[in-house]
Amino acid sequence: MTKVEEIDISVAMTDDEFVTKAVELIGEIKKNDNKTLHKDTFIKIFKYTGDFAKLRSKDLKQKA
Repeated sequence: MTKVEEIDISVAMTDDEFVTKAVELIGEIKKNDNKTLHKDTFIKIFKYTGDFAKLRSKDLKQKA
């Protein structure tokens, strides 16, 4: 099972700070022989993309 570290989005954080932290946690992008993303890499990218969407929507709700 892929272990994905959580990024605490409850703390005030800019988009750039989140992306920097996510890139650090994802690490090296690994691809299979047929040039598709390795399972662990895909899971990490998908997880942090969802977290980023939550961060953005939280920010938009506060501004509205």
